[in-house]
Amino acid sequence: MKFMKIFIILTVVVLVSGCIQRDYHNQNQVDDIAESMLMSINNNNFESFSSSFSNDMKETFSFDKFDETRELIFSSSGLYNGTKEMISLTQPPGYSEYIYSCDFERNKIEFVLSLSNQSYEVEGVYFSAIGS
Repeated sequence: MKFMKIFIILTVVVLVSGCIQRDYHNQNQVDDIAESMLMSINNNNFESFSSSFSNDMKETFSFDKFDETRELIFSSSGLYNGTKEMISLTQPPGYSEYIYSCDFERNKIEFVLSLSNQSYEVEGVYFSAIGS
């Protein structure tokens, strides 16, 4: 009976610990990366926008993709007004995805910033209008 209680307790501890999100990054540093990227869109500064990119991102997210994304954001939402709020964090294996609600001139945009859990390198970015 004592063995069964210990087994149940250990099982619960293992299950619960698997559900807890780990903190791989300092939130202030992540916020700084996100803010820099958002302001870089306003300032048409691809070098600043891509400064934290991983090597894979540098190969796949070109200046042309940046320019296309920037034009789409400007035409639908206007300029970023400097206000953002992190609304959630998901952690698929190997990554942390920080999801922000960002205020632009005409509406809010959801900005997803995916970072490697081993560094502060950007592994992915995604923008979408909130409510679409």
